[in-house]
Amino acid sequence: MKLTRRLFLVWLPLLLLVPGCNTSNTPARVSGKITYKGEVVPAGSITFHAPEGGIYPFVIQNGTYTGADLPAVEMDVTIETETANPNARNASYGTKGKEGGNPSEYEKKMRDMGKVPEGPANKGGYLKIPAKYHDKKSANLKRTLTKGENKLDFDLTD
Repeated sequence: MKLTRRLFLVWLPLLLLVPGCNTSNTPARVSGKITYKGEVVPAGSITFHAPEGGIYPFVIQNGTYTGADLPAVEMDVTIETETANPNARNASYGTKGKEGGNPSEYEKKMRDMGKVPEGPANKGGYLKIPAKYHDKKSANLKRTLTKGENKLDFDLTD
């Protein structure tokens, strides 16, 4: 009986503190459109970088993106379109290794067998944007997210 009473007295104050924890990390949702010099960015990805090190990447399709379950804090934002670059995947790396061969040929063979699905970031056209938007320091795209819906449009320039 005494042990139960002691455990209750120890755990009760801790349970009262739990609901007040982590109020700054209340989930936020984001959505918006991305343009470069007024032109829609058809494909790529946008990534929100939390100050404590978490990253939240989302796919860009037809110039728009949506995401959920982000912390409500100020974040650095990066945007890239190279995942949609059709020429980036066609590089040949020689014939090193036991079997050798071109990685593009291997990917094509695996895709033909249905083993590599077409990723959503690869759909749509490719629009090259400046490399500075790929790096969180040079992109200079800080945004503060709030609890609930956040509509954040990005109009990129040079």
